[in-house]
Amino acid sequence: MTPRQPPRPQNHAGRGRLVQVGREMIRVPPEVDQFLAALGRAVSAAVADGLPAQRDAAAFAALVHSLTQTLEGQTEAAFAASTTGQAERAAIACAAGCAFCCRNSVEITIPEAIALAEAITQRSDHAAMRERFAATAAAIQGLSPLRRQAQAIACPLLEAESCSQYPDRPLACRSTYATSAAACRRDLESVSSGGKPQPIKMPATPQVIRTGIVSGIADGLAARRLQADTVELISAVAMILADPSVIDRWLQGERVFKPFPKQ
Repeated sequence: MTPRQPPRPQNHAGRGRLVQVGREMIRVPPEVDQFLAALGRAVSAAVADGLPAQRDAAAFAALVHSLTQTLEGQTEAAFAASTTGQAERAAIACAAGCAFCCRNSVEITIPEAIALAEAITQRSDHAAMRERFAATAAAIQGLSPLRRQAQAIACPLLEAESCSQYPDRPLACRSTYATSAAACRRDLESVSSGGKPQPIKMPATPQVIRTGIVSGIADGLAARRLQADTVELISAVAMILADPSVIDRWLQGERVFKPFPKQ
């Protein structure tokens, strides 16, 4: 899933697609648009071919692992391709113990939700984790992403301000970085106290590349005639942990997952 070396995205006034980076929309230049289209086609073929026909934890894990490798490989290649990219990489402030973003709604694909739920079932505390997911899913039910952040409801996987399932984190978590922990803190404190969202500078490269991968996943699922919506991490994983048969129903073509709330 490596069509070619990725060009760096810019806030460009050209005719490429609009891509969301944090809360902003940027228009990528045509060469980035072409790269994303090629990446999407490669991912689509990999998903259509690699998705199991029935519930198979190892197959889902292998598929999602290949997708995360694609994201990280393409992102690092883009960072390394220029001095500007290297500076963008060096400016990332994210570190262990910094978890302001773990109070946000996380938009993931259905194969990622399945792989994450299957990984959670292998934990020694999987029964307790299932209950934590159920309780958190109930707490955020009906909340928009902004209202969820305003209530500062943490991800059930967050323990001591670190992700307890870090190796299995989804593409959205792997591609979201900030250049200032203080800015993330100001944003969370402002929103949770009833104020307005505050600006957070984020490297565009990983989020732009993720857009191409997620688009390819959707196309691959559509080719298999499966529900291709993105979903909210906690709600989808909680559903699977409560009733793993939803995986079989989804693989049979049912629309069993609630799409990610856009507002």
